[in-house]
Amino acid sequence: MLFVALNVQGSNNNLGRTKVMDAEYERRMAAVFDWLDESIAVAESRGARRVVVLMHADPFLTHTPDGFARLRNVLAEHAKWLKGRLVLVHGDSHIYKDDEPLPGLRRVEVFGAPFVSWLRGSVVAGELRVESAAQH
Repeated sequence: MLFVALNVQGSNNNLGRTKVMDAEYERRMAAVFDWLDESIAVAESRGARRVVVLMHADPFLTHTPDGFARLRNVLAEHAKWLKGRLVLVHGDSHIYKDDEPLPGLRRVEVFGAPFVSWLRGSVVAGELRVESAAQH
C-alpha cells in the first residue's frame, strides 16, 4: 500500500473568499495534483495493491465557486485507472462514512466534533479494514 497525504482544506478548499486566497488555492492545488499524479505513478511502479489518500476536506461538498470540482474529476480518473484500489480518507463533515461516492473509489470519512470518537485501520492480507466506534 502507498499512503499519500494531500494539503486540501475544508471550507471550500480556501476558494472564493479573496483574490489572495484564490491565488493560494491555485498554487497549492497545482502542487497537490502533481504530488498525487507522481504518487500514483510510484504506486503503479511498485505494484501497490492500494493507494490511500489522506486529507482534511470533504471533496463531495459543493459550493459556488466549487473548490473541489477538479479534485473530484482527478479522483474519478485515478479510481478508473486503479480499478477499486483507491481509498480516500478525509474529515471535514464530521460524520462517519465508509462508502463508494465514485465508481472504484472507497471513501472513509472520520468522525469530528461534536462526535469525537475513534477509527482504526489495519491491513490484513493486503486489504484495508476499517473499524469504528459506530460499529460497536
